Amino acid sequence: MLVPGKSAPAIACLGRPPIVTTPQTDAGSNAAAGASGAMDAASIKQWLWAFAEQTPEHAILLLDLRFTVLWANPGAGRIFGIPPMQMTGQPMHRFFTPEDIGLGIPEHEIAVAISEGSSEDDRWMARGDGSPFWASGRTVALSDAHGAVTGLLKILRNQTEMKMRMNTFRNRLMALEEIENARTIALATLSHELRNPLSALNMAATLIGRMVDDARLQHPVSILQRNVGYVTRMVDDLEQATRIRVGKLALAVEPLWLHEELDAAIQTALARAGNPAREVQLLLPPGQLISFEADRLRVQQVFVNLIGNAIKFTAQGGSIWIKGTTESRHVVVRIEDDGEGIAPDMLETIFSMFTQVHLPGEQAEQAGLGIGLALVKRIVELHGGSVQANSNGIGLGSQFTVRLPLRQPRHPAAAA
Repeated sequence: MLVPGKSAPAIACLGRPPIVTTPQTDAGSNAAAGASGAMDAASIKQWLWAFAEQTPEHAILLLDLRFTVLWANPGAGRIFGIPPMQMTGQPMHRFFTPEDIGLGIPEHEIAVAISEGSSEDDRWMARGDGSPFWASGRTVALSDAHGAVTGLLKILRNQTEMKMRMNTFRNRLMALEEIENARTIALATLSHELRNPLSALNMAATLIGRMVDDARLQHPVSILQRNVGYVTRMVDDLEQATRIRVGKLALAVEPLWLHEELDAAIQTALARAGNPAREVQLLLPPGQLISFEADRLRVQQVFVNLIGNAIKFTAQGGSIWIKGTTESRHVVVRIEDDGEGIAPDMLETIFSMFTQVHLPGEQAEQAGLGIGLALVKRIVELHGGSVQANSNGIGLGSQFTVRLPLRQPRHPAAAA
């Protein structure tokens, strides 16, 4: 350890001071500490020396300004695979990789440490036999009483196992991203290719409905029209979800009235569900109407999807409440029902793509692809808002809460 006022070469002559035991058994240390518990300089040096000698995981090296090893602790010998005495007098450069030496990393490390007081050192280094290991540590500039840098202290740990784990996790993440990107491209292609045949089917179903006078065919034609419309909406949702995923969906923001948007969404959701026997109540604060800024088409997708889900998961004769209000700088809409409810383990994943909630009986045929709620979440977040699902469990109803900013930025960005 450098002594103030001494030159760097004196480090090599330092001897080993007595090893202290513990504060409880070392009466001298207790006496030196005094009533305040503070240790004197000699005791501190003893404890620091004990740490340097006894730590198994830290390599500690004292270096001169030419980056030559003047002293190495036993931990350095274990990490570098060389007896500490054999490291003395060796240039620290020999423990850097050839690539880093070619880049001037050792010289840069010295310069940064002297200039800023220390430099962080996380890189591959070489043991005595040339095998690599990932070193994580720091080089500290040591100064004398006059502030002149007289040497360097390098302390590091072998973090190869941690580095390999990080590399493994990164490789897995990259592989998952590649799979996700490939799936997004495939879904975008599929939704695009399905549009033309669905449009033709929809047109044909409409023409057949207008041309057929036979009452016996009206029911099957209506089934055809309803299911073509249902599949078309699923394809639309899939296309919108993939557009958001690749950042190609921008918002067309305009001033909106909350009561108008919710009323329109209720009517659309009921019509799509075949006007089932469900009581849907719209509850808004009396008095001043609520206005907010959003993309009308996207907001309708959000509200129609959530209200449609409430209708789908609420039995005949059940009730649905649509509540709108403002909180701070947000418009808040809660869609509540006394229907099927949501299992606790589903609440964490319900907004993930392709997550499907079990539907009872014949409703299972209309379960969808598990895209709707994922699309809701992405549209709401694209507006700078949030959506949350709550339920007390199966059979106890559910609540979806949407929060949207009352005002949007002048130039809203596309989805990220």
